[in-house]
Amino acid sequence: MVGDGAVTQAEQALANPKRALGAYSNRPERVLKVNVYLTDIEDRRRINPARHAFWGNAYPASPLVQVGASAHPKAAVEIELMAAVQA
Repeated sequence: MVGDGAVTQAEQALANPKRALGAYSNRPERVLKVNVYLTDIEDRRRINPARHAFWGNAYPASPLVQVGASAHPKAAVEIELMAAVQA
């Protein structure tokens, strides 16, 4: 777990798959869908810069949902990606 807030956690949650996609010479444009779960819906505007830095203006399908709690007590955000990669 990195940081105490949604912004730091979202930046890290997007850095991890970006690195994994890079291992296959793929780009964030290969992401087909991303699900974002926030414990506080007001964090949506705070994490948008991290999302924009990852995709620019080409967002994939992206449901964003507020949840009552996360599996980890300090997790403010969880991000799940589905991507099509070329091995």
